[in-house]
Amino acid sequence: MNMFGLSLRYMRMQKKRSILTAIGITLAVALVAGTGMLISSFQNMQIQSATASTGSWHYQITGIQTEAQAQTLAHNVLFQRAGITAEDTALFLEDKLRNTAVQAKPYLTLRETDAAARSMLPFTLTKGRMPKSSGEIALSTGALSLFASAPAMGDSVTLPVGTYAYAESANGSGQKFDKTFTQTGTRTFTVVGFYRVGSAQWQWSAAQEAVTTLPSGGGHTYSAYVQIKSGLPFYDSVVKAVLAAGISKDNIHENGLVDWLGQSSNTRIRTIFISVFLILAIVILLVASLVIRNAFAMSVSEKIGQIGTLRCLGASPRQVRHLVLSEALILWGISLPVGFGGGALAIGIVTYAIRSIDPNEFGHFALAVSAWPFGAAAALSLLTVLLSAAGPIRTGTRVSLVEAVRGGATYRDDRIRHNRRGRVLGKLFGFPALLAAKNIRRNPKRFRTTLLSVIVSVVLFFAVGGFTIGIGASIQNVVNGMSCDYQFFLDDIRQPQSTTALNTLESEAAKSPYVAAVQRTFESTFSMQIPIKRVPSGYLEAYKAFTGTSRVDKSQSDTLLAGVNILSINRQNYKTLKFTGKAPTYDELLAMPNGVLFCQTETLTSGRGRITTLRFADYQVGDTLQFNLSQHRMSTPLLSRDFIVKIAGVLAEKPWYAYNAEGYILVPQERAAQYDPYEWTSSSETADLSLRIRYVKGAEDKADAQMQNLAQTVARPAGLGYSSDYQSSKTSRNMFLIMQIFVYGFAGVIILICCINIFNTVHANLQGRKREIAMSRAVGMDKGQLLRMLLLECGLYGLIGSIWGGIIGYPIQLLLLKQFGYIISADAQSPAIFLLLSFLFSIGLGLLAGYSSIREMLRAPIVDEIRAQE
Repeated sequence: MNMFGLSLRYMRMQKKRSILTAIGITLAVALVAGTGMLISSFQNMQIQSATASTGSWHYQITGIQTEAQAQTLAHNVLFQRAGITAEDTALFLEDKLRNTAVQAKPYLTLRETDAAARSMLPFTLTKGRMPKSSGEIALSTGALSLFASAPAMGDSVTLPVGTYAYAESANGSGQKFDKTFTQTGTRTFTVVGFYRVGSAQWQWSAAQEAVTTLPSGGGHTYSAYVQIKSGLPFYDSVVKAVLAAGISKDNIHENGLVDWLGQSSNTRIRTIFISVFLILAIVILLVASLVIRNAFAMSVSEKIGQIGTLRCLGASPRQVRHLVLSEALILWGISLPVGFGGGALAIGIVTYAIRSIDPNEFGHFALAVSAWPFGAAAALSLLTVLLSAAGPIRTGTRVSLVEAVRGGATYRDDRIRHNRRGRVLGKLFGFPALLAAKNIRRNPKRFRTTLLSVIVSVVLFFAVGGFTIGIGASIQNVVNGMSCDYQFFLDDIRQPQSTTALNTLESEAAKSPYVAAVQRTFESTFSMQIPIKRVPSGYLEAYKAFTGTSRVDKSQSDTLLAGVNILSINRQNYKTLKFTGKAPTYDELLAMPNGVLFCQTETLTSGRGRITTLRFADYQVGDTLQFNLSQHRMSTPLLSRDFIVKIAGVLAEKPWYAYNAEGYILVPQERAAQYDPYEWTSSSETADLSLRIRYVKGAEDKADAQMQNLAQTVARPAGLGYSSDYQSSKTSRNMFLIMQIFVYGFAGVIILICCINIFNTVHANLQGRKREIAMSRAVGMDKGQLLRMLLLECGLYGLIGSIWGGIIGYPIQLLLLKQFGYIISADAQSPAIFLLLSFLFSIGLGLLAGYSSIREMLRAPIVDEIRAQE
């Protein structure tokens, strides 16, 4: 007897059931493969981003004292590529060449490199070529801003050359560090090219440097940039090579690229990806297994008569097992390539959508196709199919031959028990509710099977949904902190022409239809001592886990030092603030002589794409803060003042115009002068006054063009500094948008499979009770009562499933957040809110799934349903 051919015949007879089963398997394969490709694409994106911003080198070895030692290291056989560079030389721009309006030191870092080093550094030629001899030079786009008249291609440039270093210099404010330049000679170069450093396309973020070729026999302190050969352990190889060249391993500096290649000595990134993939894959396959198992159960139930006939004709239980198993393998074989294609297509659409956000920034982002997602999806889905078919196979071989042939057998164990449940529901909703409460537990096995499917779906909704919202909220907090799009600033003595120019810029920006908000603010900074008892539980551990450093000074272990910026806030921008708890009005704040707003939430970011938001203090409305502000002056004694302020409101996130600091104090603009050291005597050494601007959404490019024009016509002639933060943060904003697309898109697919599982489970439950429902109709229960009873059964499954699903799903949500916290830290979502959402989600789907099946059964003739073979 050819069981394989017989399986094909039965599959053609049960087309709907076969298609339903194939859809379940396909979804499982597509989700697991898609998850793997999603992780691979994200990893590939980070690799490409790191390469574009910092270069393709793996390690930099610094402090090499001689050229011979550098050459010995560079020729090590463990390296795929190695280049030598010297960065200990600077070019000095004299006043006659320098653009004095630019607030920057008149130094150009001179990189003297060989061709191999340049190929690994993030240089992008914008014009011309790279130098081929020590008499040629290429200038960065940032360097051009330092020249009063920018050099052109072919120009000859003669500049003092020497070294610069940080040295302590005394002034009226005490000791501080400053750069000093020591000239060693003069060099003449021919300009042969211009280049951009990293992926930046805006003027102010580009490095102010120049590149030439290493002269032979130069007396420099050298560095080496190296790439390790593929297949070798990266860190062990570079340590071995460095020690062989007589260099300390402390001079090894790892590129962030190595982290994303999975070769870092710190294995946390690799561990995170593996653990997140496994957790999600297991949960996805668990839900998919229930979908597949229910489909196989219904398939076996529908052909139970044929199985009985085969047994009577001599088929052994082993052959019956082969029959069902062949069907499972055929469906898996059909679903596997479809699932692979569907997963790849879905991720391909996502990558296309991401590239369309900004082709210039994300043109390199593409679907990363690797073998491991497909191999993992194939192996895990095959295991899931075999385990899902095991139960129906075992039950199908145990059915009594006579009962199977007569059509009286059912797939499930029909041990019925009586119970006394439902009295409360009966009193609330009547007799149908009483029957509903009794019916769901009358068949224990059916009750457990249906409830398990609902619980797993709720667990998935609870865990993945909470994880998604938490990560999305954390990303949004960082994006909100990038809302300042342009700034004009004055960090020198406030001359009349500069303050007049700032007034003009404020007026022009406020009139622009493309500008959403303008805030003029001073900025004072102080170190705040926070008692440890005021530090939230878990903050110090989370900070150390993210940064790798301790937040508390060992000499002052009872306090925490936090850098706090004092800013002003005007009435218009007050409306944009987000508070925690009670929020005063602007007039109420203004009426309080020492009332301030306090933000105690800091955002930490890293060059490796990691972000986190942490609350470093736990102050409440009504608490007081004490601090000291100092005025730095050159010719008069140092002035300082002590302040005691009262917290009138606590901010949930920093204001849109604030830059990176640990905390912020906001004061009304009308009372800002008392906290501005410059206003005390108007002779402060530094002014720290700025005009910060936020653009209208959708009009950023037009607004930025206007501000750039004002910068050239108003700010630059008056000696004001300016910076387009919109351009500098554009890549970061788009990167966070991509993260949100990944997170929310994946969650959407997960919730879809939850819906399919609940829908299929409820449908299968009702289909197995056709005779029971028909008998209820035969003894006098009308359609309305039956409808209410069956819908209440669906609702009870949703209620019980949501409670148990929440109890199980919340710890899984915490586990996912903990594993992913090294990349993006987020808070767990409220269990109560998600429990309510899960309850509504499961009940709504249960009612929707049950209603269509119930209506179909109520329309069918009673006699036919009683005679029907389930």
